[in-house]
Amino acid sequence: MEIVKRIPGGKTLKVEVELEKGIIKKVVFSGDFFAYPPEVFEELEESLRYTRIEEIEEKIRKYHGKIALLGLSLEDIISTLKELLELS
Repeated sequence: MEIVKRIPGGKTLKVEVELEKGIIKKVVFSGDFFAYPPEVFEELEESLRYTRIEEIEEKIRKYHGKIALLGLSLEDIISTLKELLELS
């Protein structure tokens, strides 16, 4: 499943998730935003694998200060991911 969202005053965020029994099997964030360093952003995506839905916000917040995002924020990622998971 996926969602594409235009971030107010920012860029486009696309979130793709494979979900099985309330557990994230895979997540990919993409769009026209920038993340530095890119390898830490990839680490964030990887860290969400095999995570229960109710634990995603806490895991993403652990990356505050480790990733510089241009065009969106970690809060935008959290809210968009939650919105997608609520639709499932």
